[in-house]
Parts: sequence; C-alpha cells; structure tokens
Amino acid sequence: MLVYSSPDRFFENCLEQCALHDNGLRKAPTLSEAKAAESLHRTLVRALNDLRNGADTVYARGKPSGEVADWERRWQAWASARTTAFYSRVALMLLGEKGYLAYFLEILRTSDNLAFLGVSNDLLQHASGYYLSGAEEDLIQSQLADFWQQRGI
Repeated sequence: MLVYSSPDRFFENCLEQCALHDNGLRKAPTLSEAKAAESLHRTLVRALNDLRNGADTVYARGKPSGEVADWERRWQAWASARTTAFYSRVALMLLGEKGYLAYFLEILRTSDNLAFLGVSNDLLQHASGYYLSGAEEDLIQSQLADFWQQRGI
C-alpha cells in the first residue's frame, strides 16, 4: 500500500521536507509541472542538488557526541541534514534524475527508520510505474530491495 498515492502530492511533500515550499503561502509546483517546464525543472534540479550536497556534508560529520557543549543544536542539524539529504534524493529521482537506485536499495536493506522505508518503497513504485499488489505488498526490507533490484528501474 502506498503512503502517497499521488505522485504530485508525494513530490510536494519532498519539497516541503527540503524547505523548498512555503506551506501554503504560494502553490508548490506539481511533479508534472516541474517535468513539463524546462526552466523550472533545471532550477529545481540545481536547488535539490545543492541541498543534497550541503546536507551530505553535515550528515557525514556523524552524530555529535554527548560531550559537545551545544549537543542539542548539533543533533538537530545532523537530523535535519539526514532528512534533507534523503528527501532531496527522492525529489531528484521523481524528476527523472538517475544514479540514486543503489541509495534507496541500501535504505530498504539497512534502515530502521519506518518513514524512510515507506517513502523509499513508494518512490520506487512511482518512479518505475509498477505498483505492488497481492503478495508483493507483504515483502519486507531486504526482500523489497531484492525485488526492486531485479526490476532494474
């Protein structure tokens, strides 16, 4: 079962998670609008790549240790970076960018984060156009990763 049955709503959520949508003050572009308007597509890809690169840098520093004086601020920065790095990759893949399949297969195999697991599975369904049904919906983490790897999206 999909968490986000609409690719447009799914894409909008990614933009919200990456702070590229201002929560109702103006309408976020839909996925179909972003794919159709070349200049909007290029701008979003550039912005999402910039966010991903910056978030990856912060995330790569690792979780702050308990001895750090401003531990709470650093922890929040690390957690936000992890979320931004993830959702920017989701949005990029929805926009048709290549090279992220291995990342999401690794999330399916190793993550304990239920939100990331659900979103990764939804993403692979929307990106491939193949929607799980029946027994496929009962697959769990590594089984899902193997399933999607075999489909070769």
